[in-house]
Amino acid sequence: MRELMRVCLNEWMKLVRRRRLWVASLLGVAMVGLFAYGTYHSYQMQQKYNSLAAWRQQLAANRQQLADLRRQQQHPGKNNPESGTSDVVARQIQEVQDSIRQLQQQISEETESDAQWRQQQAKSVREEQKSLARTQAQTAPASGLPAAQHQSDIAQTRLSLLSDSYRLTHGVRPLPSGSQDPYSMVMEFTDFSASVFLPLLAVILAADFISGESTSGTIKLLLVRPVPRWKVLLGKWLVACLATALLTAGLLAVVWLIGCLQYGTHGAWQPQVVGLSYQFQHFMANDGSSTNVVIPLLAHAHVLPMWAYVLASAGLEVVAMMVVATIALLCSTLFKSAMASTAAALGAVVIGFVVSQFLHGSRVVPLLFPTHMNLASDWAGQTAQSLELSVSLGSGLCTLAVWGVLSLVGAFVCFVRKDVLNA
Repeated sequence: MRELMRVCLNEWMKLVRRRRLWVASLLGVAMVGLFAYGTYHSYQMQQKYNSLAAWRQQLAANRQQLADLRRQQQHPGKNNPESGTSDVVARQIQEVQDSIRQLQQQISEETESDAQWRQQQAKSVREEQKSLARTQAQTAPASGLPAAQHQSDIAQTRLSLLSDSYRLTHGVRPLPSGSQDPYSMVMEFTDFSASVFLPLLAVILAADFISGESTSGTIKLLLVRPVPRWKVLLGKWLVACLATALLTAGLLAVVWLIGCLQYGTHGAWQPQVVGLSYQFQHFMANDGSSTNVVIPLLAHAHVLPMWAYVLASAGLEVVAMMVVATIALLCSTLFKSAMASTAAALGAVVIGFVVSQFLHGSRVVPLLFPTHMNLASDWAGQTAQSLELSVSLGSGLCTLAVWGVLSLVGAFVCFVRKDVLNA
């Protein structure tokens, strides 16, 4: 164990002196900065057009417009002799009145007291429960499209009840329209970066652990020491995984901190349904048209507060990036050139991502590791919905575990048997 610890310490010191660590860190910080700027710009636009203050300004403008139209209706030729007929003005008045009612409803919902919100939320939950009872009381169709739609209606109502019941039980109101919170910001960054950017950083860190030393010749000095090769590779793998985990978790933590500084710490108790999976049924009509029915599978579904979901999602993202680092380490053992190993590892990520996009709906896609770079998306059912395949967190973890184990075993076999000293 002490020997392994010395190997790990030695590899960590070499990694710190290596430029790749700092390049990956700088790329990560730059991307976080750009993402934070883009998110803040989007937030400002939302505040300008889709917030309580914006609604009140729009309401005042609509009321002024309504007054002008009514004056025009009463005196059609006074201000604008070329104006349209009275029917056109009447239609415009009706449209403005509809807009005013909609804005008043939005403002009323936004400014209602906690007691009023609880009453309205309890009423919504009771209505959903009654709707679910009525649907379940109906005689279910035996098979075919009606049976699938019946199952989908029941499951969708239960899914809606999960979130609404959580809000009522814990007194968690929806966030104001147009608002932003650090937890949603972290999840948006994960969705944005998990497919290519974070794997790119993992590849930069891990793809030259062996090939880089083979190119420089220092691998020979390392292997002449009385340390078994498997311990050398194990130390390199542990350090690569640790560096990847620290970088991934560090970037997500920085995004959360920036979100807290920009928007505050609210949103921690918002509900997030996890453990979702979906069943997809396709039906063909006699005229050749097709109908797709999506049925949520709620056997393992439950609600988490957003802070717990974000924390667990960060851990899952770290696991996914460690698998990418393991695949990059395998490429590093297969190629002597650091450039070739980096290109091979990055190519595996990019090609896998492109193939998963082109083979949308194929049974092969869930078997590719790039499909599961965002395990939180698997957990929340978003991957299943986008692929229209039954994908869950369990299947995603199993796929990554298989890829990780095979890559690690392949790296050990290749490194132990490879004639490095005479290369």
